[in-house]
Amino acid sequence: MARERLSTAEKMLRDAVEQGEEAVIGLDIDPRSAEDGSAWSEERIVRADVLAELVRDGTASYGAAVRLVGARITGDMRFRYGRLGRPLRLDMCWIDEAVGFSELTAVGIELVRCRLTGLRTESIDVEGAVTVRDCHVGTTVIADTRIHRSMSFEDTRFVTTETPFRAHNLNVWGNLLFDRARMFAADGEALHAERFVVGGRLGMAGMRARGAIVFSGASAVDGRVDMTDAVIRNGAGTALDLRRLRAAGVHGDGMRCTGTLDLRHATITGTIAFNGAVLACPGGYALHAGDVEADRFEIEHGARAHGAISLPRCIIRDTVALRGLSVRDTGGRAVVASGARVTNIVADAATFDGHLAFDEIEATYIRLSDTRISWPHDSWSVNLQSATIRRELNCEGMRNEGTFNAYGARVGTTLLLAGATLDGGGRTALTGSRMVVGGRVIFGEAFQANGDIDLSHTDIGKSLAMDGARIQGKLRLFRARVRSDVLLRHAHVEGRGIVIDAIGMRVDGRLTARGLVSSGAVRLTAITTDSLVLTGARMVNPQANALIASRAQIRGDLVAGDDPYSANAGSFWADGRVIFRDATVGGDLILDGGVLRSPGHHALDCTGIDVGGKVSLERTEITGTAGLDQAHVRRRIVLADARFTGDGIESAEGPVVFSALQTTADDLLIDGGTFCGAVRLSGSTFASGVSMRRATIDAGDSTAVAASDLSCGVLRLTDLDIDGVVILARSHVNGDLICSGLAVSGESRPLVAIREAVIARRLSLDGLSITTPRALSGPMDIDLSAVRAGSVDLPQGECAVDLRDAEVRTLVLDPSDTTTVLLSGLSFDDPGGADVETALAWLRRDPTGYQHQAYEQLAAHYRRIGDDAGARTVLLARQRHRRDLLGRSTFGHLLMKVWGYVQDVMVGYGYRPGLAGFWFAGLLALGSAYFAGRALEPIEQDVHPTYNSVGYTIDLLIPVVRLGQQAAWDPRGMDLWVAYGLMFMGAVLATTIGAAVTRVLGRR
Repeated sequence: MARERLSTAEKMLRDAVEQGEEAVIGLDIDPRSAEDGSAWSEERIVRADVLAELVRDGTASYGAAVRLVGARITGDMRFRYGRLGRPLRLDMCWIDEAVGFSELTAVGIELVRCRLTGLRTESIDVEGAVTVRDCHVGTTVIADTRIHRSMSFEDTRFVTTETPFRAHNLNVWGNLLFDRARMFAADGEALHAERFVVGGRLGMAGMRARGAIVFSGASAVDGRVDMTDAVIRNGAGTALDLRRLRAAGVHGDGMRCTGTLDLRHATITGTIAFNGAVLACPGGYALHAGDVEADRFEIEHGARAHGAISLPRCIIRDTVALRGLSVRDTGGRAVVASGARVTNIVADAATFDGHLAFDEIEATYIRLSDTRISWPHDSWSVNLQSATIRRELNCEGMRNEGTFNAYGARVGTTLLLAGATLDGGGRTALTGSRMVVGGRVIFGEAFQANGDIDLSHTDIGKSLAMDGARIQGKLRLFRARVRSDVLLRHAHVEGRGIVIDAIGMRVDGRLTARGLVSSGAVRLTAITTDSLVLTGARMVNPQANALIASRAQIRGDLVAGDDPYSANAGSFWADGRVIFRDATVGGDLILDGGVLRSPGHHALDCTGIDVGGKVSLERTEITGTAGLDQAHVRRRIVLADARFTGDGIESAEGPVVFSALQTTADDLLIDGGTFCGAVRLSGSTFASGVSMRRATIDAGDSTAVAASDLSCGVLRLTDLDIDGVVILARSHVNGDLICSGLAVSGESRPLVAIREAVIARRLSLDGLSITTPRALSGPMDIDLSAVRAGSVDLPQGECAVDLRDAEVRTLVLDPSDTTTVLLSGLSFDDPGGADVETALAWLRRDPTGYQHQAYEQLAAHYRRIGDDAGARTVLLARQRHRRDLLGRSTFGHLLMKVWGYVQDVMVGYGYRPGLAGFWFAGLLALGSAYFAGRALEPIEQDVHPTYNSVGYTIDLLIPVVRLGQQAAWDPRGMDLWVAYGLMFMGAVLATTIGAAVTRVLGRR
């Protein structure tokens, strides 16, 4: 290099290089703000050739750099071939031509605060670093370049209308830095790097770019990609393309990105973080990270996305953190993670305006606490269909507008929805059909839903807790399986028709709905549970079904009234039908204190129910009918102080308010209460007995108690006030039937019908009173026809009893009662200790007249006890009763009546033979006395016996006896008439004796 040809600046540079120092030409001009190179004088110009010669010179000491400050460099700055043995450092220099390095090796290149029209490297190998820092650069093209240390474009501004930066096959062993760089492309791409490899960090922190930044060709960064606070804008297109990138991390905290940030198929061994970032691509994908693989994904701490975030099929080995994220302007899907495999998803307090698509996702934990999701315009807003969550799905405090779809999802431990609000817009708020949860499902007290909750076919490993939940729609639990308890305490469900549908639900624990309020029907058909508690529940579905639990299988108690185990829980209340048809209850059915209303229908329908304990209706108020037809109750049925008002179902017996047709139980107890309609027990069996006491039954002129074909041990009707008919026909009572303090009133007759009943022991009606008189010609008040009983006590008051064809061992004939009886066909063995007079008076109370068998049975009783006189008295009374009933309408009847009197007077119908002796002795004495003083003319003179008045009288009285007196003497005048009279009386006496003897012998 000839010294005389060097400019002042070149000489200074040469000397500084030789001395290993920096050549500072001037610091007064900033090339980045200059409009052209005229600001530098001739003395400050350095030719590119001189610079190239110094850089290529390797004679100086190793490491001596070419360092130039404040100069203008003119000439061709393209360095080709060979080796640049010295590091090149240019500071605050204006470079007229584009700088190029091609097909060479270099020690190091550093451009600081310079301005150059362009930079191009091609097929170079730099042993040190390449630094273009805080410069203004035109188009930069890096091709087939290897940098052994780092490459930096920090704070550099790329000034060009074309793509500012292009790189192809770039290999940087250290860091590649674009921190705070500025790239503003007029159109298209701002940075395009294809198939580059960075051994350290790819830095774009604070970068400002207009146009797309593209890293294509499966580029690799051994360190992290740092985009902290970067600002990248590309309208609605792709703003940052990192597809198939391999890196140790992607950090975009605080960045601003307008356009899609594309990370699809990227493989990140560390964290992807966009905390506090703003990603904007309205109507499109703000972040597209499908099939990405990373350790952790973060976009939280106030991050905002105007557009969707897409993570389908991604693999995140740790957490997807979306805390506080706001996703808006999506036009559809807010977050798409379909088929992703992640460890955790945490989206606390996030806001999503669009779908959350987590279908078929695999995760250990998902938390959406206090998250806001809004997309009511489509079929769902949150989609977890077929998702697999190995531990917990936490949606506490969530606010969701749209449908939460968890169809077929699998949750390992717990699903939490406590405090959540799901607004399905009146459609479905939650679809959890066929969901499998290994632990609990908790909705919590503050949970609210506007729309249906569908948990049909769900399998829940522990409990389903919906205490205090409020649902405006339907709760579907169709064929759900809950392996512990179902808790619906104080829940509110409001809708139309069936609002809780749990057909076929299986609950391994309890189903507790204490305090439940439902505006609509609750259907529990064919459920299986340990116990069902409905204490304090209120179910309203007027004129329809309020509670349907047909074919329910309840292993323990069914409590739909006052809970005996909790105080102040309130009473069950139902406006509509309550149905337990064909249900099975292993313990007790308790409806104490319940209020059931369904006028004209079955308010309570327990037809065919099987109860292992008791059925209790204490203090229950029912408007309509309580039906336990064909029920099987192992212990007792208790109706204590219950109130059954009118409007029961109509039947042949009239309105029925309590029905237990063909029911089987140990016993039935009705203790107090009011029944405004019939109590029907027909065909039922109560092994111990039936006790009805202190109750009022008002059925008007219809049947009040219908208990035909009833079978029981003991039947007690005590202190009852009944307005209506009591029917106990064909009942079979193995013990006593006792009526004590029973008052029955009504116009129908009979008022009490016990016909054809079988009472093994005592039938006591002495405590029965009929308070309304019957018509004189009407039917009997009490029908005991064809009854078979051990003993019968009839009422004391004024009433009529039908005992026709009855079979009674002991018929208590109380002299104090004034009953009228029908006795046709009656058979009894014992009059209950009554004397003959009382018994005979009682037998004459039959208004239909003479009843032969009653006298015969009474006489047989006296003969059995050895009272023959009493038996004869009864039989005599029988004949007299029969005679007295003979009329006088015909001569025959009159003759028979007279003849009866004659027999009665003469011999007491044969039952008083001593009367015949008295009659004979009297007639004999009378005749003997009369004829003793008479002188009768003999029939034949001198041929006659000696006259004897006694013998003559005997001949007259006894026709068959001949003493010769009658034939020997001829009475005349008055004597003849006396003789005729004695003959007639003797004939009558003989005839009556013969008739009586014949009758008595015939009976015997």
